[in-house]
Amino acid sequence: NTVGLLHKLPFSKYIEKTQIKEGSKPYELIVNYRIDDVNIKKDELEKELNLNAKIIFSLIDNVDNISYKVKFNNEDNLLSYERINTYKNSNSLDDFKEVLIDAGKIN
Repeated sequence: NTVGLLHKLPFSKYIEKTQIKEGSKPYELIVNYRIDDVNIKKDELEKELNLNAKIIFSLIDNVDNISYKVKFNNEDNLLSYERINTYKNSNSLDDFKEVLIDAGKIN
């Protein structure tokens, strides 16, 4: 389940809303975040969300695009990822095993 996976990834506690557009291809996952109380730089946050997108693409075959609408320190940001561009250099979940272990999600 896509939403279930989202809630196991970093920054899940900041998710306000999720939407899956699946009427016709391309299928899109839209996630709204509100992140105000985290001591992280914007570029580090973007790197983490990019990694989240790669993990989603590696585990959910029918997600073609991911859009993160992020309210970060009272500033609106839109981060968009397409499977064809984001996932092409990542072949399997093994690419993310270290991240998932660090997050305490798998052994």
